[in-house]
Amino acid sequence: MNLSKFFHHLFNPHCPDCKDEHEESIICESCEILKKELAIAHQENKRLIDSMLEKPEIEINKEPVQITRPHTLPWKVKQQILEKEDRVKARIMKDAPKPIATEDLEKELDSAERERQA
Repeated sequence: MNLSKFFHHLFNPHCPDCKDEHEESIICESCEILKKELAIAHQENKRLIDSMLEKPEIEINKEPVQITRPHTLPWKVKQQILEKEDRVKARIMKDAPKPIATEDLEKELDSAERERQA
């Protein structure tokens, strides 16, 4: 059989069948490994894309949603509130007992001591 291939190749060097057979025998291992790795990468990418595109299950809440409006006060109203608070603070400070100076306390102590001695 080897001899027949040799003569066939000798007389028909550009035979398409032989050319295809020769190209198939030249396939390298690294190319095959790369093809397998590329196929694995494509499968993983497809799986990831499918999981991303998958519709998540949405729970429907039947409770009514309460709409809250922002609570903002106009400046005039806020100014009046602040002024009222300041007036109350001023009244409290005015009515608060004033601290007694140390000199007054010393005078009282001296006078009390004199009364005891007398």
